[in-house]
Amino acid sequence: MQVTVIDGCGYYDDYANQLRQCLIDSFKSEVYNFEIVSIEKYFIKPCVGCLNCWFKTPGKCIFKDDMETVLKALINCDILILLGDIAFGGFSSTLKTALDRSVSLFVPFLTNKKGTSHYQLRYPPKRGIAYLGILKDEHYPSLEDTFIRLTNKMSSDFASDSNVSLVIHQDIKPYEECLRIKKVLHEGLLCKL
Repeated sequence: MQVTVIDGCGYYDDYANQLRQCLIDSFKSEVYNFEIVSIEKYFIKPCVGCLNCWFKTPGKCIFKDDMETVLKALINCDILILLGDIAFGGFSSTLKTALDRSVSLFVPFLTNKKGTSHYQLRYPPKRGIAYLGILKDEHYPSLEDTFIRLTNKMSSDFASDSNVSLVIHQDIKPYEECLRIKKVLHEGLLCKL
């Protein structure tokens, strides 16, 4: 089973490095193929909203940049983990840019799920998605709530079998947060697959 982490954290962020190691340790086994795709290492242009990836060149963006590598990782994984800093209740601009460019994973046809409209997926849905957002400042319940609501909406768009959203507090020791991450991933995601 392929597990892919799309990592929008700074590569030289010590706290994020400890969380990455926690994820690696969580998926060390013969059952999982594990990959971390660090967005910071790639050059990704922002989406311009031209929708050529839907109509002119279905599934392919007009920009030829490193996003092609990220999209391949997104398409080929069974379990997707999005890791990034929380900014204004959503993911930071680094990860958001990559997520915006993933519009080519959808087709321009709507489907109705539980009374809301969603674009149909171009590829099979993921078996599980985990959204891990790092809150670098003090605890702000409104930002945490916004992040959870936003990632729940993203979960319904990606139509995965199992989803987990978790706010990680940087003011808590990384070891304690790693234990919480492992528990949440196991109980909320892996046990359901």
